[in-house]
Amino acid sequence: MLDVRGAAETVGTIRRHLKSAKRDRPDILIVPSRIDRRTGAGRDVVATLAALTEPVAPAISYRAIVADSLATGEAVPPETPSAAEFAALADAVMIRLGETQ
Repeated sequence: MLDVRGAAETVGTIRRHLKSAKRDRPDILIVPSRIDRRTGAGRDVVATLAALTEPVAPAISYRAIVADSLATGEAVPPETPSAAEFAALADAVMIRLGETQ
């Protein structure tokens, strides 16, 4: 379930903290996780979160394979949609950090 109110409150808290630390801009990357793309909210999550005016990372979908990997401590198997989502998230973080283009 999408908790936009919670996300908005979190972004506001981070902005206030960084402003008090006298940083020129917040360095935020919203990461939508456990997204069920079978629902309308799941399909619209990135656009909805982008309304908070902060960068939104690629979403991580809700899949049993992810829960299984967490339970076993094993990596998500390569060549799966979940592995591709995590790779896209890693790329987004590296770009945000200025490590790659």
